[in-house]
Amino acid sequence: MKRFFGVKTPDLLREVLNKTDYVPEGKTYDPKIHYNAQWADVVFRRFLMLLEAPGEPLRTAHLEDWYSGYIWSSILDDCLLNLPQMTVERKESPCRASSIRKNRNRQSSKSSRMKIGARLDAIIRTVEDDYYEYGGMEAAKTFVGGERSTKWLGDGFKLCRALRDMLMRLHVLLGDEEGEEIKGERKKIQVVGVATGGLALQWVRMGNVGGYVCCLQRERVMGVPKSVGGLHELMKLLMSVAQMKVRSLVAP
Repeated sequence: MKRFFGVKTPDLLREVLNKTDYVPEGKTYDPKIHYNAQWADVVFRRFLMLLEAPGEPLRTAHLEDWYSGYIWSSILDDCLLNLPQMTVERKESPCRASSIRKNRNRQSSKSSRMKIGARLDAIIRTVEDDYYEYGGMEAAKTFVGGERSTKWLGDGFKLCRALRDMLMRLHVLLGDEEGEEIKGERKKIQVVGVATGGLALQWVRMGNVGGYVCCLQRERVMGVPKSVGGLHELMKLLMSVAQMKVRSLVAP
């Protein structure tokens, strides 16, 4: 990130990207060491393209899928590409953990239809058929109204319920249903939620403090800047994404 300190104009950002590299001089690219730097470099290049576009897309309103495709896919999805056996599935993905909870008393295929879990805009999960989920995302096209807007509050409530189901299912994976722990790993597990509205983003983290009691923590709202003058905001956002990946999204 240091090479971007002091960048104030799109021309200077392009110069830094063209004349400097994310791999230190004399070093060979190692995905275990340099992947995050490569990802950040791609995000800055995409940010430059949006800055230089004649329609000034960062300053105009768009639909939800535009933000998911042009903004959040590179910032969120691409960052998680190097997680082994993990994937990000978008487009109204049903929460498997919620579905399992809703159907736990279902005994006959003829008695009732199988209930589907909450549909999230994206789910972070493992890749096998009987997958486990470690996070979810909800997206909105705008952050107008802030954290007290109807859409933001509704998405937050929906996301938190799904996160609790994910967390409880992961606890069963690491211990029996009565709560037996395996080497204390259950209390270390966290699931993460991501709420986006336009260019704004907020992290939601949930962990277990004992029994069936969960602790929910909402981080401050961050965002993608609309001009190169706010490049430091983008740096802080990228650092928060990298930290989230290390702290919360490591499969047991």
